[in-house]
Amino acid sequence: MGFAVVAVVAGEAELETIAVAADGQRRGVGGWLLRALVDELKTAQVSELNLEVRASNQMALGFYRRRGFEEAGRRPRYYADPEEDAVLMRLRLA
Repeated sequence: MGFAVVAVVAGEAELETIAVAADGQRRGVGGWLLRALVDELKTAQVSELNLEVRASNQMALGFYRRRGFEEAGRRPRYYADPEEDAVLMRLRLA
Protein backbone atom coordinates (compact mmCIF):
# COMPACT_ATOMS: atom_id res chain seq x y z
CA MET A 1 0.00 0.00 0.00
CA GLY A 2 2.91 2.37 0.71
CA PHE A 3 6.40 2.87 2.06
CA ALA A 4 8.72 5.45 3.59
CA VAL A 5 12.51 5.77 3.34
CA VAL A 6 14.39 7.62 6.05
CA ALA A 7 18.08 8.19 6.80
CA VAL A 8 19.17 8.53 10.43
CA VAL A 9 22.48 10.13 11.41
CA ALA A 10 23.56 11.30 14.87
CA GLY A 11 20.08 11.51 16.36
CA GLU A 12 18.47 13.28 13.41
CA ALA A 13 16.43 11.79 10.58
CA GLU A 14 15.72 12.86 7.02
CA LEU A 15 12.63 11.62 5.23
CA GLU A 16 13.89 10.74 1.77
CA THR A 17 10.52 9.66 0.37
CA ILE A 18 7.06 8.59 1.37
CA ALA A 19 4.82 7.00 -1.25
CA VAL A 20 1.32 5.55 -1.27
CA ALA A 21 -0.24 3.44 -4.03
CA ALA A 22 -2.93 5.26 -6.01
CA ASP A 23 -5.76 3.23 -4.47
CA GLY A 24 -4.56 4.16 -0.96
CA GLN A 25 -4.23 7.89 -1.52
CA ARG A 26 -6.63 10.25 0.25
CA ARG A 27 -7.61 7.37 2.55
CA GLY A 28 -5.28 7.99 5.51
CA VAL A 29 -2.49 5.62 4.48
CA GLY A 30 0.15 8.37 4.24
CA GLY A 31 -0.76 9.71 7.66
CA TRP A 32 -0.65 6.22 9.13
CA LEU A 33 2.79 5.60 7.58
CA LEU A 34 4.13 8.89 8.92
CA ARG A 35 2.75 8.24 12.44
CA ALA A 36 4.32 4.76 12.47
CA LEU A 37 7.63 6.21 11.29
CA VAL A 38 7.58 8.93 13.96
CA ASP A 39 6.84 6.33 16.65
CA GLU A 40 9.83 4.25 15.50
CA LEU A 41 12.10 7.30 15.43
CA LYS A 42 11.05 8.32 18.95
CA THR A 43 11.80 4.79 20.17
CA ALA A 44 15.25 5.14 18.59
CA GLN A 45 15.67 8.48 20.45
CA VAL A 46 15.80 10.56 17.27
CA SER A 47 15.23 14.23 18.13
CA GLU A 48 13.93 15.59 14.82
CA LEU A 49 12.70 14.58 11.39
CA ASN A 50 13.63 16.76 8.41
CA LEU A 51 12.55 16.77 4.79
CA GLU A 52 12.50 18.91 1.68
CA VAL A 53 9.72 19.39 -0.83
CA ARG A 54 9.19 21.46 -3.98
CA ALA A 55 7.74 24.87 -3.19
CA SER A 56 4.97 24.25 -5.74
CA ASN A 57 3.86 20.96 -4.14
CA GLN A 58 0.98 22.43 -2.15
CA MET A 59 -0.58 19.03 -1.46
CA ALA A 60 2.60 17.74 0.21
CA LEU A 61 3.20 21.01 2.08
CA GLY A 62 -0.31 20.85 3.50
CA PHE A 63 0.09 17.16 4.41
CA TYR A 64 3.27 17.87 6.39
CA ARG A 65 1.96 21.06 8.03
CA ARG A 66 -1.17 19.27 9.25
CA ARG A 67 1.13 16.78 10.95
CA GLY A 68 3.16 19.38 12.82
CA PHE A 69 6.06 20.08 10.45
CA GLU A 70 7.26 23.67 10.28
CA GLU A 71 9.20 25.42 7.54
CA ALA A 72 12.86 25.57 8.57
CA GLY A 73 14.31 27.29 5.50
CA ARG A 74 14.59 27.22 1.73
CA ARG A 75 17.13 26.20 -0.86
CA PRO A 76 16.71 28.70 -3.71
CA ARG A 77 16.54 27.19 -7.21
CA TYR A 78 17.35 23.75 -5.79
CA TYR A 79 15.21 21.81 -8.25
CA ALA A 80 15.60 21.89 -12.02
CA ASP A 81 13.14 21.30 -14.84
CA PRO A 82 11.34 23.40 -13.76
CA GLU A 83 13.67 25.43 -11.59
CA GLU A 84 12.21 26.13 -8.16
CA ASP A 85 13.00 26.33 -4.46
CA ALA A 86 13.10 23.44 -2.04
CA VAL A 87 11.17 24.07 1.17
CA LEU A 88 12.98 22.58 4.17
CA MET A 89 10.66 21.31 6.87
CA ARG A 90 11.26 20.03 10.39
CA LEU A 91 9.30 18.09 12.99
CA ARG A 92 10.75 18.08 16.50
CA LEU A 93 10.31 14.68 18.14
CA ALA A 94 11.88 15.24 21.54
